[in-house]
Amino acid sequence: MSHLVPEDIVVVGRVSRPFGLKGWSRVTSYTVPPENILSYRPWALGRESKPESAVEWTEEVDVQTKSQSGGFFARIGACKSRTEAGGITGRLIGVPKSSLPNPEDDEFYWFELVGTKVVNLGGHVFGCVDEVFDSGAHSVLKIETNESDVMIPLVAAVVREVRPGEQVLVDWEPDW
Repeated sequence: MSHLVPEDIVVVGRVSRPFGLKGWSRVTSYTVPPENILSYRPWALGRESKPESAVEWTEEVDVQTKSQSGGFFARIGACKSRTEAGGITGRLIGVPKSSLPNPEDDEFYWFELVGTKVVNLGGHVFGCVDEVFDSGAHSVLKIETNESDVMIPLVAAVVREVRPGEQVLVDWEPDW
C-alpha cells in the first residue's frame, strides 16, 4: 500500500457492509453506469473527515470485484474475514483521475465542475460550484453563497455552456 495525493483521486464509490464470511464487502457505486466501478484500477481507500479535502488515501493493490444478484462486491486488500471487512465499512473508494477514460467533446465529469464559476445570461455571477449531485429527477449544481445555497438544475434547458474549470453559463435568474 502506498499513500496517494488527494488532488489526484476521484471518489467513485463507498464500501458498504460486509458480505459473506470470506472478507467480501458490498460496494456502493457512484459511477454512471454503476458497473463501471468494477473496471477502474487501482483503487484507493479513503477515510472521510471534515473537511473532505483532508481525506487520506491509501492505494490498495489487491482488489477483487464481482457483480452478483444486482449488486457490486469487492474483496479489498488483506480482508479475509467478515470482521476484517467490517473494519473498512464506510470508506470512500477512489481512483486516480488518470485512470478515467477521456470524456467526449460535449461531455465532462462532475468533479471537473467543482470550483467552476457559474454565470447567468445577464452576467450575474452566482459563485462557484461547490457540489454536483443527483436529485432523482436530474443532476443539480450546488453553489454556496454568503446568503444561502443556490441550486441550479444541470439540464440542457437551463445550462447553456459548460467549460470545466472556467465557467458554466446558465439561463437562471438570481431570485428563482
